[in-house]
Amino acid sequence: KQVCHIEHFLVRAEGMIHNHIFAALLSYVQLQKMCASEIINNCYELKRDLFNSVITGFIQRTMPEIKNLDPIFIPVVNA
Repeated sequence: KQVCHIEHFLVRAEGMIHNHIFAALLSYVQLQKMCASEIINNCYELKRDLFNSVITGFIQRTMPEIKNLDPIFIPVVNA
């Protein structure tokens, strides 16, 4: 339920609610099949790996453009 977001829907029509519940249950079954066939270790691994790759891609695209975030180390001079 937590991974498939069965409780998060913004529709009011009965048919759309049924479609959402069906899709959430179908995704839950698919995740369980992936766990059983050892494609993933647990249901949260897929979501975590997706999040990590998105963040990594964002940093790699954005970092060259932002010069202020690159640390510039100046040697200390004792006067």
